[in-house]
Amino acid sequence: MEQLTAFAEQVLSSGPPASDFSGIHELLAELDEAEPARGELPELLDLLTRASAKGMNHLHPGFLAYIPVAGAPVNAVADFVAALLNRYVGVQWASPTMAQLEWNVVRWLAAMFGYPEEARGVLTSGGSFANFTALVTARHARLGAGHLQGAIYQTDQAHMSVERAARLAGVDPALVRFVATDDGLRMDVDALEEAIEADVSRGIEPFLVVLSAGTTNSGAVDPIVDAARVARASGAWVHVDAAYGGAFVLTEHGREVMRGIDEADSITFDPHKGLFSSMGLGCVLVRDGEAMRRAHMGEHAYLQPAGQPGLPPNLSDYSMELTRPFRGLRLWLALKLYGWEPFRQALELNRQLAVDLHRALVADDRYEAPWAPQLSTVVFRDAGGDEATERLLEGVNADGRVLLSSTRMRDRLWLRACFLSHRTDRATLEDLLDALGMSGAQPPGAG
Repeated sequence: MEQLTAFAEQVLSSGPPASDFSGIHELLAELDEAEPARGELPELLDLLTRASAKGMNHLHPGFLAYIPVAGAPVNAVADFVAALLNRYVGVQWASPTMAQLEWNVVRWLAAMFGYPEEARGVLTSGGSFANFTALVTARHARLGAGHLQGAIYQTDQAHMSVERAARLAGVDPALVRFVATDDGLRMDVDALEEAIEADVSRGIEPFLVVLSAGTTNSGAVDPIVDAARVARASGAWVHVDAAYGGAFVLTEHGREVMRGIDEADSITFDPHKGLFSSMGLGCVLVRDGEAMRRAHMGEHAYLQPAGQPGLPPNLSDYSMELTRPFRGLRLWLALKLYGWEPFRQALELNRQLAVDLHRALVADDRYEAPWAPQLSTVVFRDAGGDEATERLLEGVNADGRVLLSSTRMRDRLWLRACFLSHRTDRATLEDLLDALGMSGAQPPGAG
């Protein structure tokens, strides 16, 4: 246990947000084994310590790239207990008490979004599988068990998993529509209405409108109320992908910007993002729980007894997964220990840091930052163009205090800073501003 404790301390205190790759080929050669050579725990932990120092360090407060997955230490305790117990919670009678704990977590998340008691959901490996589950539910509910073809509407800012889920679910790729965005990178509701009307006039049935509540590129939130009104007028299912942004409903600002999310037919949310869980904890919620069950239910003799009165739902009835890890314990333990308030406070701070960064960028004519952050992501670029922006990214990341990522939107290169960690604080913002040359120095790559 002392060795494991020392290993944990080493990992939690390790290095910058991203390491250099010096010696990586030698280390990869050491790890590349055709057969497992036995070793002692101390030497194996040493190997893991050296290996974990390479690549991205999501635990670092300066990790602002992509969508951070901060991972609170309490999750490790929960996962240890879950693995030790090794309980099966897919069907209620296998472990009714542990199934109740996981069902509690699903209910708590549903209530967080304002869903009614009849809502159902499951914890998933992440947002991609959650979006797939929602799409399958929507197809079954709107097109029937025959799996007839219908059209899907999203913007080019939607997560790639939606298009991939459609393909895997058997939807003709030609029926995935990309609706234009407005000046704020949000779905243009008029363009959505026009796209639906054009399909209806050709005899194509609209069955799913996917709205984003926090896009990966910029954190933009689609106009949920207005877009949902258009979707419902055509009979389409309304799905909100809130994998990144969903946790912000805990804040006053988030509730306002995501107004109407409680009326969506389904929601994707990743606790491993905004609730700082370890990777591998997503969630899909469906307002009409029975519709979710009808889309996924399967009965087989080897699953009997399938259900007992007075016990929580069989979670396997609402998902493709039958054998699944006991995912819910990590969030159950965190919420039981800390409650919602520390998460709300951390999210408020992360959003304020994004607002302050954007304000500083707008005031500096060396940078372009045309979109105010709707959540906690700031998109900006060097006013000198794409090449200057690329040099800026290389310089900031080489500085080693923070890590940024980039994206392309509207044929231009942009840098992204996403604040989404309970470890990130005002000092992180100061490090970024300093790396950008906003404390008197030239920004990296200038000249």
